[in-house]
Order: sequence, then C-alpha cells, then structure tokens
Amino acid sequence: MLDTADGRPPPELGAEGPLVGRTELLARAGDRLRRGRAVLLSGPVGIGRTALLEALADRADRDGALVLRCAPARAESRLPFLALIDLYDQLDESGLAAVDALPAAQRAALDAALTGGPPAVSRRQGELALRLAVLSLLRALARPGRPVVLAIDDLQWLDRPSAELLAFAARRVRRLPVGVVATVRTPLTGGDVALHLRALPQPAEELPVEPLEFGRLAELLGRRLAAGVPGWALREIHRTSGGNPHFALELARAVAGGRAVPRPGEPLPMPAHLRAEARRLLGPLSPGARETLLLASLGVGLGPASPTVDSLRAAGRPRAVVEVAEAVRLRVVEPPAEDGVVRFTHPLLPAALRAEASQDQRLAALTALTAGAARPSPAIQPARGRDAVGGGGGPFAALAEMERRVVGLVTEGGTNREIAARLCVSVKTVEATLTRVYRKLGVRSRVDVVRLAAGAPA
Repeated sequence: MLDTADGRPPPELGAEGPLVGRTELLARAGDRLRRGRAVLLSGPVGIGRTALLEALADRADRDGALVLRCAPARAESRLPFLALIDLYDQLDESGLAAVDALPAAQRAALDAALTGGPPAVSRRQGELALRLAVLSLLRALARPGRPVVLAIDDLQWLDRPSAELLAFAARRVRRLPVGVVATVRTPLTGGDVALHLRALPQPAEELPVEPLEFGRLAELLGRRLAAGVPGWALREIHRTSGGNPHFALELARAVAGGRAVPRPGEPLPMPAHLRAEARRLLGPLSPGARETLLLASLGVGLGPASPTVDSLRAAGRPRAVVEVAEAVRLRVVEPPAEDGVVRFTHPLLPAALRAEASQDQRLAALTALTAGAARPSPAIQPARGRDAVGGGGGPFAALAEMERRVVGLVTEGGTNREIAARLCVSVKTVEATLTRVYRKLGVRSRVDVVRLAAGAPA
C-alpha cells in the first residue's frame, strides 16, 4: 500500500472543506450511528475513508454524543492496549468518575493495562476483570440522550489486546446506545473485510467507499488546485486514478506543476510514490508476463471486447494464456470472463506499464497489436513518429491541424476512445478524421499511418 513512514496513509481529502460526492454515504452511515449501530468504511488508501470518519465523528459530537477516537498505526500495532489508552485519555469528568466507581478488581485490572504494570490477580482473573471493566464503563457512559460513539481509524492496525476487548464488549452492548464507526484499508486490488466486520457490535454494516465519478472528481480538483488542468488531462487523470481522490490529486499536481504540460497522447507524469506502488504490484511478474501486459495495457479500448488472450497471442505472445494466468494469481488482472477480455484490477497498473515503457516499446507493441503480427517490423523507427507528425512535413504536409493531432495520438498508442476523450470530441469525430487521413495519405489502416510516421514504407 501507499504508506508514510509511520505506516499511515497520506492525508485523505475532505478535511479542508465539504466532502465532494459523499452526501448519500454520509447520510446512510450517520443514520446507523444515530441508531446505535456499527459502520465499517472500507476502501483502498486515498479513497477518503479518514475524511468520512472525521465528518461522521464531528457530526455525532455536535449532536451531543460522547465521541472517543483512536487512530492505530502499523508501527505501533504490537504495543498492547495502546488503543485502550488512547480512548481512556479522552474521558471527561463523568467518565473518570465511572472509572472510580468500578469494583476494586476491575479498577486494578484497568490500571494495570493502562500503566503496563503487573495485574494484582492471576492472569486469567485479570483478563476477565479487564473485560468486565470496559463493559461496565460503556454501560455507565452510554445513556439515553448521550450515546457513545467509538471512532476507530485503520481498524486493521488495532493492537490485538485492544481488539479482543472491543470484540468482547461488542457482543454485549447490543441494547446500549453505543455506535461504532471504523475504517479498514483494503488492498488496491480488492480484499475481504469479513474478519474486521465481526469485531464490531452486530448487526454491523460494511459501507465501501466508492471511487468518484468524473464530474465529482473534476469538481474536487477544481477546488483544490490553483492551476488549471486541460480537459483531456482531466479525463485521463480520472481514468488512471480509477476515481481515487488522492491518486487523482497527485496526478493533477504533477500535470499542473510540471515543467511542461504533457501533450495529448503522452503518458501522464506519475508521482514517485504512485509509481512505487504500481512497481510493487507489478514487480513479481516474470519478464514475459510484463511484456504481454504492456500489449494488454495498450490494447485497452481498441474495441468493445479488447484486449483478449487471443488478440495477445495473435500479436506475438504465444504464451499469453500462461502469462495472463500468472497475472491473475498476482492480482494484477481479473480472472478472464467468458468474453476472454483481459481486465486490470486497477487502472493505475496499465497506466504505469505505459509510462514505464519507452516510446519505441509502446509504438512497437501497438503495431503488433493492430497488425496481428508475430513481431513488429524491424524497419520501424518509432522514435521519429510523433516529431514527424507534429512538424507537418513529408507525407503529413497536406493534413489539417486536427488531423495531425489525431495522427500524433495514434502513433502514441491511443485508441479511438482515448483520443476522443483527450481531444474532448466524440468517437465518431475521431473515426471520421481518420477516414480523411487515410484518404489523404493513400493508406488503409492506422498501422500504415504508424509506419509512415516512423519513416517506414506503408
């Protein structure tokens, strides 16, 4: 995962203003908390779990609940009772009075856990007394008109002794006004949260924090960035980030703050930590599987059902079946469906493959895909492609500006759908433009266009 030095994720979005695109989720989670239920917000790093938890906790506090918060960190997950200590430190005078009113054995067990001292009784008796002490405190603190809300960020890093206390109490507070809102981080490529869900008071509900749709993400970036981002780049940022707010913000900052804004068809500049995350996920791939997936990353969108294992084999990857199966085991691509389409588990992965490949590699791979050839022609010199088109010389002199832009994107490996998004036009406009290009250049396909741009005969 994308972690900072202490094992916690980068700050998530929303703390500086109203949350964007989360109204329905906030309402649903807030309703459960007001009824004394448990909510588990799940999602990968950067999706906005922490921002949602803070918003829900702040709202509960304004409504008069006693809100106790803790934010476990991976680096501290082996320290016993740390979460219990964090929660205890937030007790007000009435809470401390409830501690003083505990039976002597329970108070002694609680003191031992909070201070790290030895229990005054046997280990087994001490464990039971501590669990009863926590349960007694919750019963004393939770009352009509003043519910208790526990807010636990990154539940997966909760130390084991505190987690056992929470699970013990969770099974016994069903009739008390005690609500729990917790977050749990799932892997970028998906994961199961059933174990964490069972640790909360039942019935508990998992609410996955979904990616933002394009319009909401564009709104968020407009609020957070001083510099504007070109329209084609916004769509590419949304596609590459998969709607993840943190990923999108980092990509947008790289575009807006770069020395040169990338041209349509060029890979987005990828921040170092996003590139590192993609490398971590792609690193275990064999060289052959990586080459096959590069073709797959360039084939996304070439057609309504592409790329498929068969199209990868036709493009010169005879072991595509084995290499795709390897990628499935590593959770880089989804298990193939009946249509045989190779689908990546997260759009950051194909974007990283494209960004890390050289222009020569991208163009050669696209040529192999579109031609269905066993190997790209050695006569192609792909590095010349974009410059030749952009200069408007040679066979491209007769092309209009829009036609040269479309051809430039074709030589970079762009699909019709991607080109349309980047130029903010329809797919039909791109198709019509290419038809005119073919007629003017005297060629029949985009493969011929690529060859001309590279200086090879069509």
